[in-house]
Amino acid sequence: MISNPHEHDEDLIAPTTNPQARWLTPGVWGIGLASLLSDAGHEVPTSLFASFLVGTLGASAAILGLIEGIVDGMAGIARLAGGALSDDPVRRRRTAIGGYTSTAVLSALIDAATAVWQVVFLRVAAWFSRGLRVPARNTLLADVVPASVYGRAYGFERAMDNFGAIVGPLLAFLLVSLLGGLDGYITLGYSWVTGCACHHLRCSSHPTTNRAGASAAAHKSTACPA
Repeated sequence: MISNPHEHDEDLIAPTTNPQARWLTPGVWGIGLASLLSDAGHEVPTSLFASFLVGTLGASAAILGLIEGIVDGMAGIARLAGGALSDDPVRRRRTAIGGYTSTAVLSALIDAATAVWQVVFLRVAAWFSRGLRVPARNTLLADVVPASVYGRAYGFERAMDNFGAIVGPLLAFLLVSLLGGLDGYITLGYSWVTGCACHHLRCSSHPTTNRAGASAAAHKSTACPA
């Protein structure tokens, strides 16, 4: 009797293709909440940034545009470096925690700036940290769910991040409306609290590597040579 050469392959693939696999784990919740709080936190100072730079420090609109261009470029470069760091199971966790915390702290320090060059340095450094943490966060998310539910887990994380982007400007508007000229203290306080909250969330979730999925993929690659 001739057996199907792919019969055992299907058994190996099954654990990673189960559509009923649990995806909303504590790790996914922790990463999602960290994304929500972090995005809300940095959207508060971002919403006030143009007014602070142009209105308070007297910079021109051209300088504002130049700063934002440099910031986006540095964030992209940081993702390349963050990708290399996230390949290391030990460094990826430290990179994610450090990125979340340093982004909040550096954004908060903008409130203490008294010159445009100080704002440029802090803004670029904050967004570099933000870009550095993205690959590590994505890799950590892949560690806590089976491969068959990656789409749901990443969709949840993106939804939480976008919700934070809505909450941040609304909170900035509300606080400025209620507290008037205390926008600088809002930036400092809220960014710092958000950084502490994200740091706590990242430290309280302990993702473990998805060894079942990785093992099945490894067996599949050896059992089915091209």
